[in-house]
Amino acid sequence: MKQTVKGKKIINLKHFLLGIFSGLFSAFFVVGYHIQGDMLGTSQELFFSEYKPIDVMVFVALFFGVFFLLSILENRWDAKGDSKNSRFRPVMPDRYFWIMAVVLFVLWVPYFIVYYPGMIYGDSYTSIREALGKRELQNHFPVLYTLFIKCCLAVGRRVKDLAFGCGIYTVIQMVVLSLGLGFILRWSQIRLGLGKILTGVLLVLFGCMPYFAMSAISMWKDPMFSIFVVVYSILLYDFIASEGQIGKEKWFLPLLFVLVLGIMFLRNNGVYVIASVTAVLWILGCREKIARKYLVYGVTVFAIGIYLIVTGPVFRHFGILPSEKVESYGIFLNQMARVVVCDGDMSEDDLAYMDAMLPLEKYETCYHPGLVDPLKWDDDFHSEVIDEGFFGHYFSMLKKNPKIYMESWILETYGFYTVSQSGVYQYTGSFLMGGLRDHIQTDTLKNEIFDVNACREGKRVLSPVTKTIPVGMLLWWTLWLFCFAVIRRHKPIMILLLPGLLVVATLFVATPIAYWPRYALCLQYLLPILLGLIGCKHYSGKTIF
Repeated sequence: MKQTVKGKKIINLKHFLLGIFSGLFSAFFVVGYHIQGDMLGTSQELFFSEYKPIDVMVFVALFFGVFFLLSILENRWDAKGDSKNSRFRPVMPDRYFWIMAVVLFVLWVPYFIVYYPGMIYGDSYTSIREALGKRELQNHFPVLYTLFIKCCLAVGRRVKDLAFGCGIYTVIQMVVLSLGLGFILRWSQIRLGLGKILTGVLLVLFGCMPYFAMSAISMWKDPMFSIFVVVYSILLYDFIASEGQIGKEKWFLPLLFVLVLGIMFLRNNGVYVIASVTAVLWILGCREKIARKYLVYGVTVFAIGIYLIVTGPVFRHFGILPSEKVESYGIFLNQMARVVVCDGDMSEDDLAYMDAMLPLEKYETCYHPGLVDPLKWDDDFHSEVIDEGFFGHYFSMLKKNPKIYMESWILETYGFYTVSQSGVYQYTGSFLMGGLRDHIQTDTLKNEIFDVNACREGKRVLSPVTKTIPVGMLLWWTLWLFCFAVIRRHKPIMILLLPGLLVVATLFVATPIAYWPRYALCLQYLLPILLGLIGCKHYSGKTIF
């Protein structure tokens, strides 16, 4: 009787989760197909095409097709796991790990030489100016990240060559990423049974695909943040799968502490990811006998406490400015702006508030559905108005214009989840946006760092115009594996996939642009794990080679 009830519950959970997944996938597939125009354009240049009755048929067909396909796959999915395997051992660096790490680094070196001292963008240059004391410190560009840049530049200043300092930053990042990806590949082999041929293909992909090579030499916080997120996820998987036994290794807690701090201090959404994962980890571990689980909770909470103290009292003491609210409210601002542009329903009070923020006649030109920057950086935009009852007016306009708000949200975020919008597959602007270094030679400091005439022939061969693996495809892939893990109550896999999903979830609230793959780079670094989880042949007790 108990088995029957238990089995019934599993079936109901399966149908519920796969139904939600199929419905969301089908709906966004149809909506994504109707998004037309320039991602960075105005409301006349990025819009929805007309919906037709056939869209309903496509939705229904997709819903049942995806639902039945996933049901079949879930029945065939081997997720036995080995949390009770007494032979569970940590994946330690071996010669194959070092070989893969070195191969990745060497394959990226030509890009480093051609684009020496690395790919520098507008955001990077702002951090450089802050590091050199030419601009006031502000936590919009995480201060600890800026201080890391400052340490690298200090070496360059010692030899009177700032480009050398930027080059040191790039080399350190290349080392971190090659070690991280080498570990992810080796771990996926040993823990998930990823085959030698597929591992070799992925090694070539990460080493030779221009997108990953260019990411490795780009002065962005996203590559190191993303690799930290994936390695952190792996540590938590091993911790739960080994029933806490891996936590007894001397290196485990210090490494976990460093990764947690790195995730929080490298990107401002990191603290939300860590706090959410820790809460879920606590819930999953409540009824489980997991050794040293309270030490893991304690180390994480201690790291969060350090982050809050540093970004709070310490920053205030040194006069470091917090990130402006306008940076976090981008999606909300665009939703309100779309109401004005579309002549939505507003009270006189709401209309006056929007006019105080930006003259009403300017919304038509300043509002870009897929990019909030033209609005918030306009000379006539008054960011101080945000402090005067912003959310009161936001919800007041939401009640009257839910459809407009939803349209705005879709156009501001669609690149991260669509699989039916052709522009995402053709997207080649990852390294052309943000003020690429060759386009910003306007002052002596920039000329001191960059030589725009260097390696012109090499830049034609190793072009920054490159495609990548669409984030939307990886997101849905990760989500359906997460659903399978929930259905099977496989806690290690749940926690393995959760951090990456949470990173993308924060983008749905605060992304400044409809699509920039670097913001979800962690899902692309998760690729070996996603492939390994399809077969899900967990820990075999021996190496693959």
